[in-house]
Amino acid sequence: MCFFLLIFAIILLLGFVPLGVSVRYSENGFSCFFKLLFFKVNLPKRKKPKSETTKEPKKPGKLEGFKQVVFPAVKTLQKLLKTICIKKLVADIKIASGDSFRTAMLYGGCASAFGLIFPIAENNLKIKKKYITVNADFEETETKVYFFCELYLNLWQLIYIAGYFIFKYLKEKRKDLL
Repeated sequence: MCFFLLIFAIILLLGFVPLGVSVRYSENGFSCFFKLLFFKVNLPKRKKPKSETTKEPKKPGKLEGFKQVVFPAVKTLQKLLKTICIKKLVADIKIASGDSFRTAMLYGGCASAFGLIFPIAENNLKIKKKYITVNADFEETETKVYFFCELYLNLWQLIYIAGYFIFKYLKEKRKDLL
C-alpha cells in the first residue's frame, strides 16, 4: 500500500515538472531543443532532400480524411495556446531590399502587421518577456530575421492536451461513420 502511494506521489510530482522548449532562427538556420529537469535534447537539423530524377505525380487524399485530423488539431492548438507560458520571445527583423522605396513599403507593411497581430496574440498567450523590433535597413540588400522563443509546459498539461486531441479525433471519426 505504501509502495503504491509513493509511486502515485512521484507521478503526481512529475506532472508538475516543466518541459521547456526553445526555438531559434538565425543565419545558421533553425535549431530547437527540449529541456526537462537537467536533461537537454537538441533536435537534429533537417538535411536537404536529394533531388529525385523521376517525379511521381502527387496523389491527393479525400477531404474527409484531412478534416478528421485538421479539425481536432486546430481545436487542440487553441487549448494548447492557453496553457503554455512563453518565458522569453525575441524577434529582430531588419527589412532591406536594395531599393529605398521598396524597403520603406515593406517596413510599413511589416510594422503594421506586427501592430495588428501581436496584441491579439498577447491577449491569448502568457508572455513574460518580449523584445520585438522591426527596423528598416536602407544599406543592405536582403532582409534579416533573428527569432528566439523559450516556452514552458507542465507534463500534466501535455498529457491533457494529447488526451484532448485523441478525444476530438475519435469524435470526428465517429461523426463521419454515422
